[in-house]
Amino acid sequence: MLMLVVAASPIYAGEVATFESFYTESGGFGFWGVLIGFSLAFIAGAVIFFSGGTASPIVVSIGTYVGTMMGYSGVVATNAGLALLGGGAIAAGGFGMVGGATIITAALTFGTEMVFDYTINTAVTAYSQAQFVKQSKEMVTLPLPRNTDGSDIYEEAIEILEKIDKDSSYSSPYNQTIIENAIQYIKTSNWSSLSQKESLQLDTLLALLYMNHHEYTKAKLFALLVIKRARMEQIKRTLPALIYAVSGLYEEKVDISHLTQNFFNYAILAEPDNPIIPLAFVVYLDKIMFRFHDGLSKESHLRELVKIASKQEVEEHAVATLTLILVRYFTRLKIEQQIILSLSQTQNTTIKNSPKTLEKVKEALSAYNELLNGTSLLFQKLSSLDMSEEQTEKTDEFWHLYRQYKGDQTRLQNFVNELNSSNELNSSWFISYFNSFFDINGYGCDIFH
Repeated sequence: MLMLVVAASPIYAGEVATFESFYTESGGFGFWGVLIGFSLAFIAGAVIFFSGGTASPIVVSIGTYVGTMMGYSGVVATNAGLALLGGGAIAAGGFGMVGGATIITAALTFGTEMVFDYTINTAVTAYSQAQFVKQSKEMVTLPLPRNTDGSDIYEEAIEILEKIDKDSSYSSPYNQTIIENAIQYIKTSNWSSLSQKESLQLDTLLALLYMNHHEYTKAKLFALLVIKRARMEQIKRTLPALIYAVSGLYEEKVDISHLTQNFFNYAILAEPDNPIIPLAFVVYLDKIMFRFHDGLSKESHLRELVKIASKQEVEEHAVATLTLILVRYFTRLKIEQQIILSLSQTQNTTIKNSPKTLEKVKEALSAYNELLNGTSLLFQKLSSLDMSEEQTEKTDEFWHLYRQYKGDQTRLQNFVNELNSSNELNSSWFISYFNSFFDINGYGCDIFH
């Protein structure tokens, strides 16, 4: 029986660019048993997101709920779930140090009061790759390999990586040095005697290491190299497909739908028994959420991920994955609500009378309405699933939260209408003033007609 299991394992069947080929412990029976080890790759980051590991009771409750669905228990489940809620991505874009914990708490408890005092400059953010890379150090990432079997170069690189401090984030200076050492060892080694599959394994490892070293252009380059060669070999390339999709989001003008439909979609559906699918979604989601700040990401991009998460092939992970996407919908609803409230109700007349402010508020209201529609469709997907009693109760709580955001739609529309009327009144006064000025001085014409 042991021989049959080993023979069926992708490690021994020639798959060298899949999640299982990298994350199954050598000699193991699959990678469900090592799932607990993955937590060390991202739980450390939760301390950054939630002010020393603490968060509001509602956020802790949802974190525990998500972590339990991931297969954890106790404190590990809570911490893993908190990390997966996406505080790093939400903290970006003008929210400052308190952004992650505060906006998640506000989004999941609802409230009509203002959480942040926006200015037009913080509501409209130009894309900065340097800022994106900096924020990425506080986002969850894919863990380093668990499989130690491969060429001599691969095995030596894994030995170097075993020096990683597992109690710290991969982004810590010490761990970044270890990852850099492994990269340099692989690059300076002699590959001439390697087989095609051994070199594919090393290139996949390099892509993964570059991504965790925050060198996304190189990560994308090596991932694409593996994808092209793996296609020729007719073997799966799920891990490099995910790395390519994630790294591609760092380009200033990227087609997100193209990455989602042609690379992320493949990474998930070509290996549907992968137990870290929810983590894979979060790694990709956090980057998409960041790109909302410069206007590249839209609700439609979240809807594409809902469609993938709802596929029958990955139904086992659907409740967890859809819940993680749902939390992003609520946090983005809160952000759009805050933009409308803060800019329309500001006491700064310069900001309030600016045409740019009115434009941004109208955009925020449109985005808010689209997010409400997307959230409703997501609930339809959730309601069609076979859920436990606890999952049904939690979904009902989320549905109540959705109805609160839905009920705030009219109020927000009124604020936008008032701001629009105020701008039109100021514009009419301006025109009348200058027309009167020219009439008084004998010009006898309307300069605005």
